[in-house]
Amino acid sequence: HLDGGVLLEGTQGTGLSNTTGQYPYVTSRDVTAATLAADAGLGPRLLDEVLLVCRTFPIRVAGHSGPFWEDSSEITWEDIGEEPELTTVTGRVRRLASFSFEQVAYAARLNSATHIALTFCDYLEPALRGRGEDLDLYNCVIQREDLAAYPRVAELVSRLEQETGVPVAYLGCGPDATLAYASPLEEQWITQPRCLGSFRALVAHRAY
Repeated sequence: HLDGGVLLEGTQGTGLSNTTGQYPYVTSRDVTAATLAADAGLGPRLLDEVLLVCRTFPIRVAGHSGPFWEDSSEITWEDIGEEPELTTVTGRVRRLASFSFEQVAYAARLNSATHIALTFCDYLEPALRGRGEDLDLYNCVIQREDLAAYPRVAELVSRLEQETGVPVAYLGCGPDATLAYASPLEEQWITQPRCLGSFRALVAHRAY
């Protein structure tokens, strides 16, 4: 029964799909939003939204885990002034790269993304860390003119929307801290932001 809202979350990013990813650095199956919905017994017409989740700095697991996309470069945690993230199983330091617009645009097309959630914005702008924490999505909307106070994030969001044609809906600003963004591509967000609970069925899927 979908009247109360259903959220499906993909476990792996599009770049790891064995049909569209960078073989042989892939998982054992397709992991795009269409397959995720089918696995849950939902046809594509039942999906209201597909939320594409991407990081300001893409990651790969440690070791020989495959290349980053050609329009990004591998960097270090020291380069961005953050403590290294560790892999969940082996505890090794994750690899890190600059943002790839080509990869996110590719993932947006493959998944028919309707909105984008840009996470780890606090890695770009530490002053954003914790913004939106303990607030519901109706009380933590940030307008475009207010986002200009954080120029590195504002520039990334603007170009991301230009490259993909998909509105950015959420900005992750740290653990349990999320802002809803009033994208100029979707004017209704300015007066009536939507929260996750209002979606009939939504697929949340990572770009990488």
